Amino acid sequence: MITEKQVFDALPKSGFLKSYVEWATPQLEANAAFHAACGLTLLAQTAPRELCFPGALPTPANLYVMLVGPSSISCKTRSMMLAQNLLDEALPERVMMRPGSPEACIDALKGGPQVIFYDEFGAFLQSTSMGQLAPLRMVLTDLYDCGSHVGRNLVKRKDQEQRREVAHPRLSILGGVTPGLLETFTTDVDWIDGFLGRFFTIYASSERCIVADTSTAGTEDDERSYLVKKLKDYAVPFDDLFHALPRPCSGFSAEACRLWNEWRAVLRSRAEQGESSIEAAIHRAVGHALKVAILLSWDVGTARTGDPWRLEPDIITSAIDLTELHVLSVEEIAEGLAIDRDMKDERRMYRAISDEPIEYAKALRLSHLVKKRGDEMIASLLEKKMVVKVESGDVFSP
Repeated sequence: MITEKQVFDALPKSGFLKSYVEWATPQLEANAAFHAACGLTLLAQTAPRELCFPGALPTPANLYVMLVGPSSISCKTRSMMLAQNLLDEALPERVMMRPGSPEACIDALKGGPQVIFYDEFGAFLQSTSMGQLAPLRMVLTDLYDCGSHVGRNLVKRKDQEQRREVAHPRLSILGGVTPGLLETFTTDVDWIDGFLGRFFTIYASSERCIVADTSTAGTEDDERSYLVKKLKDYAVPFDDLFHALPRPCSGFSAEACRLWNEWRAVLRSRAEQGESSIEAAIHRAVGHALKVAILLSWDVGTARTGDPWRLEPDIITSAIDLTELHVLSVEEIAEGLAIDRDMKDERRMYRAISDEPIEYAKALRLSHLVKKRGDEMIASLLEKKMVVKVESGDVFSP
């Protein structure tokens, strides 16, 4: 599990992101990793659409973020609410209402930075796993790449009467889900080929207990006002008279390039040795790190000065360290995630069997499996030596 020391070591030495994490952490018992992910999402709402990393397909500065943690105790929902309340005060026009259909999602796009907050992302995964809302997940998958034009043609319907195009969308998502719901309403296809592989994922739990302190009463308002002003300043519209549009990024500096290539080689090896279900999520960490690096350059680097800029070693180091939190998270999720029907049924049978001997009939009832399916799961668990058969008359059996 991610520790808060790892988080604070990964943060840049100054800037909005560091200030936000230092402000939010004492207010909630949530792991600081959640606040770092939320802070990056807020930064993405201030980045102009011209801000990107060069390439055949330029990398934009939007983010899809998923916070994963136990219900209640991890405080993931409250972490998101803290970020949304700050954005509501600073840049309310950047918050998109949760769309109820693929068409509504397209119609709500404005052609610039926007974010959808899903405090109950498990409900979204359930409603879009099949049926009428399934195309919405595909639309959001397409929007991740921020194509130059997005229109109703993404939604395959026979009754389209109008065609609406939106130029340069920059949609971000911030959602929170429990491991159980993530397991129940996703498949290996979501991780390997599509939707979930696009998420900067943080899996964490609380490691602190906040003690009330009256000596700091009132200081939170000053810090909050500072962060609100910072967001507004970052998002000031650019014009030719007073501000220069962000100049194109010229890539990596020599030292940053060396650090980047070394990390990519290590990452490739870890992806090949990891679970196939999360291989795509680890490979996509390269894209996440680039997006984080762009945002950090906007926050503490030279991208906001209007001068020519590139990714420097300190920016790349922080971006890699923050992205490592994502890689560690998906690796840990993969260890305990059952993502296909067989694995889920095996998990249900295993959970039904306690440390004490249990009759097979009772295990079938608790796992809600028919006998034929239960026999298959028991055979698999026995082969893996995760359970043992105990003769009812053998008092010396383990």
